[in-house]
Amino acid sequence: MGEENRMAEIVKGAVMDAWEIMVYGVAVDADAKGDKKRKMLLSYKENEWKIEGVTKLKALLASTQMHENPEDAVMHFIKYAEYYLPRSRFENTLRVILEKIPGLRKKYEGAPQDLLTHIKYMLGYLAWDVEAYCNVLTYAGNDPNKVKEELRKMFAAEFSVLGDEKNKLEEYVSKLFSLWNSADKTGGRKGDEESEEE
Repeated sequence: MGEENRMAEIVKGAVMDAWEIMVYGVAVDADAKGDKKRKMLLSYKENEWKIEGVTKLKALLASTQMHENPEDAVMHFIKYAEYYLPRSRFENTLRVILEKIPGLRKKYEGAPQDLLTHIKYMLGYLAWDVEAYCNVLTYAGNDPNKVKEELRKMFAAEFSVLGDEKNKLEEYVSKLFSLWNSADKTGGRKGDEESEEE
């Protein structure tokens, strides 16, 4: 496989992995799921949507740059994630990331630099995905039809390049819309009052 094709495959895989972490990890962690003792991490304040605690997600990328040896860098990233993500309430995000590592190791067996490159792209895209999601919600102006429309546009644009992942479009839209739909859109977060009373 030529260098150009190799990088294209790495990038494509990293894009899809990042969205899977976003949908099955970050979005799950950001939702209080009816637990009165847990506030939603997705919040709407001053006409802007944000997911709180994302600095730890963004710091994951920096954790891959602490060692020159790619295998050491991957191990340091794993230890960093295991330590910091649960403390920021990203337990499901950690689970999804850790579940991906064995498969990536097998895929890039004998090519540790490619493994590290994939992980770096994956984490960078994850940070962008979080920002893109919040920007879409803010742009949609709390109109449910507009939220769905803009989510579909976002995924359609990416999946049109990836080629064979269009079947996941509606599932991803549904899950991310559901997260937004369960959040308080008045400037607070559902469950705040109940949490404070207990």
